[in-house]
Amino acid sequence: MLRRRLGNAGKLAASVFEDIQGLDENTLSLFASRHGEIDLTYNLLYGIGHGRPMSPMGFSMAVHNAIGGIYTMAKQNKAPLSAIAASDGLILPCLFEAAVLMQAGQDVLCVIYDAPINPIYRESEPGPETGFGLALLLSQCADHSLVVAQSHSGESSLTESISRELAEFIAFVSLLQKSYNQIVLPQGESLWRLKVI
Repeated sequence: MLRRRLGNAGKLAASVFEDIQGLDENTLSLFASRHGEIDLTYNLLYGIGHGRPMSPMGFSMAVHNAIGGIYTMAKQNKAPLSAIAASDGLILPCLFEAAVLMQAGQDVLCVIYDAPINPIYRESEPGPETGFGLALLLSQCADHSLVVAQSHSGESSLTESISRELAEFIAFVSLLQKSYNQIVLPQGESLWRLKVI
């Protein structure tokens, strides 16, 4: 029932978090998306521009933490959630925030997702060509460790032929599947090396 409220981005996020095992009502959650439910936001703005009143339900689903809120209701999760709107990559800001949250000794569910943006925005804001989503349950008690360190040399692992969000996502999933032994991602003016050990 709650899934009906979701737009394209929310359905992508739901498709990756709904089957994660090992969650309980106290698992912290972190949702990272560059645009969130941008189609819903566009529809609200379009309606306002054409003199239509704003729907309270529409507004509540267009805020950036709405998808996380739907998750907490669906899973009856009572733990705090964070939502990140990262404009310069998604993977690293999500991992940095998760590391801070894990300092309390709790597991963190990270849901990283984005959907293609409305064509009206593409001239000024190229978004991903296709939707993507990934859910990770990060724990300090895991069998493997993900090492993230600032790199002072090397080149980015991202390909230039597709959007940064999609390239970053593909590189990170390839690292997790052990197709690569490490990747280097740009964040601002820095490069960061990620390795699974």
